[in-house]
Formats: sequence, structure tokens, C-alpha cells
Amino acid sequence: MKQFDNLPSVKSKLIRKIRTAILVICSVAFVHSASALTITPTTLTDPNYTAINNGTGVITGGAGVGLISLRSALQACDQTAGPHII
Repeated sequence: MKQFDNLPSVKSKLIRKIRTAILVICSVAFVHSASALTITPTTLTDPNYTAINNGTGVITGGAGVGLISLRSALQACDQTAGPHII
């Protein structure tokens, strides 16, 4: 039965590979969840704008150019994947 003598080492190698894979998956998931998009509105009014920067929520056309309203921040979050903080 010498053919089964190396079975424990095969098991331990497999377990080590599984542990490493789980560690890598968990660390990638943690890094992804830690990078949230934060948008801070700069005006309490709701200007009548025509265009916004979808990555930042900054109004680029119409009234209020350069400002971030709550509505433009929400629209930017809708266009960007991942977690957001407004």
C-alpha cells in the first residue's frame, strides 16, 4: 500500500491552495468595497441644468455650471457602478 503513502501531502497541498484562493478572493472583495464614490452637493437649490459630469455630478451645462446639486449627485451615482456616498 505504498501508493497511498503520499496521499496526506496531496491533501495538504490542496488545502493550502484552497486557503490561498479564499484569501485572494476575500482581499479583492474588500479592496473593491472600500473604494466608494463620494459626492458632496455644493448648492441647496435645484438649478435648471442641461448637462452634468456623470463621474463627479458637477453641472456642466445650463444654470448652475460648476455646482453640484442633490439631483445631479444622484444622477451621477446612477451612472457609476459601485457603492456611493452623498
